[in-house]
Amino acid sequence: MHPIQSVVRRRGAKRVALFAAVSFAAILPFTLFAQAQAPARTAAPPKPAPSWADQVLAQEGYATPPKELTDAVLAPRYLNVNLTNLSPDKKWFLNEIGDGPVVMKTFSKPFDELGGVFIDFKANRDRNITIRTNIGIQLISAADGSKKPIQVPPGARVSGAKWSPDGHSIAYFVNSEDATHIWIADVATGVSHQLTTTPVLATLDTNFEFTADGKHIAVVLIPDGRKPRPVDVAAVPTGPEVKISEGKKASLRTFPSLMTTPHELDLLKWHATGQVALIDVATKAVTKVGGATVNGQPTMIRSIDLSPDGQYLRVTRMVEPFSYIVPVSSFGSVEEVWDSTGKVLTQLSKRDLNLGATPDDPNNPPDPAAAPQAGGGGGRGGGAQNGKREIAWRIDGPGFTYLEQEPAPAGAA
Repeated sequence: MHPIQSVVRRRGAKRVALFAAVSFAAILPFTLFAQAQAPARTAAPPKPAPSWADQVLAQEGYATPPKELTDAVLAPRYLNVNLTNLSPDKKWFLNEIGDGPVVMKTFSKPFDELGGVFIDFKANRDRNITIRTNIGIQLISAADGSKKPIQVPPGARVSGAKWSPDGHSIAYFVNSEDATHIWIADVATGVSHQLTTTPVLATLDTNFEFTADGKHIAVVLIPDGRKPRPVDVAAVPTGPEVKISEGKKASLRTFPSLMTTPHELDLLKWHATGQVALIDVATKAVTKVGGATVNGQPTMIRSIDLSPDGQYLRVTRMVEPFSYIVPVSSFGSVEEVWDSTGKVLTQLSKRDLNLGATPDDPNNPPDPAAAPQAGGGGGRGGGAQNGKREIAWRIDGPGFTYLEQEPAPAGAA
């Protein structure tokens, strides 16, 4: 390298070094000043202990909820208690005790499937009663939650428990393998005894009622001299299946359960025909209300509703004709008032077989101001909207209360 170039480079390096030293000296006072003005740092607060949720999120894999939540979710559902059936004196809740899901031996029992009605034919009751899993009855104190057991027959299934009007007794169904009976228990002692000697017919009407004074119970029993269950002896069809169309526009649903043979119609008559009876709670004496036939026709009882004084009954009977294209719930019925001997005093309503002949046009609904249909309405909330609805016994005297839609004033739009 040339000597002159070497000298120039050395002088340039010295100038760079001198500039860097001067710059550092100029910045240093400002840095020290800033540090002097900064506030003193306080110690950071301790971090809270991680919650159970933080611990769960910090892991990968299946999470286990807290014990309280686990116990609530895994608690046996059949042990749930529904505190709704309160005694008349407001001191006790009535609770039926279950024992878990229905076992296959019970669930697989044979039954008759008849147009939406499923009947345990061996025990003469609705199949839903057979597969109930209640094995006991207890009273739960409304004051402190203490429990008092009610004696029930060993190995029996119970259902339909209800208070007597005075709250001194509890009546309930005892469902054995081949029959249903009413038992009654004394609340003070918890001791029960059987009330009925003739089995209950719990096929269509699956209920019973106390009179207002608690001295009698109204129920449907198996009639005396009942013939054996009809047997289908025909190995082959006795004739063709005939269906007639009336050429009318109708809305008819597709139903999952319909009757298909004359034998099934006979079975329905046999299962539905019962004897209305009043049973004396003290003596067990049975008073038959009417017979098992009306005008020579079987009395197919849908429901009974006892008047508060026990002198009259509102009886709903199922009537023929039957049908293969609609379920039993669409079959015709007659609602009547009977006296204690079974004499028909008046007819409250009549409903014909409903074959689904309903207008299809949603833009042309029935006129709400039209005159009531003949025999419309009635029943326990059923029937046409233009007839008597929600008929119920008056609690302040004889007769009924009901709802009925008034027609619109003349000339109203």
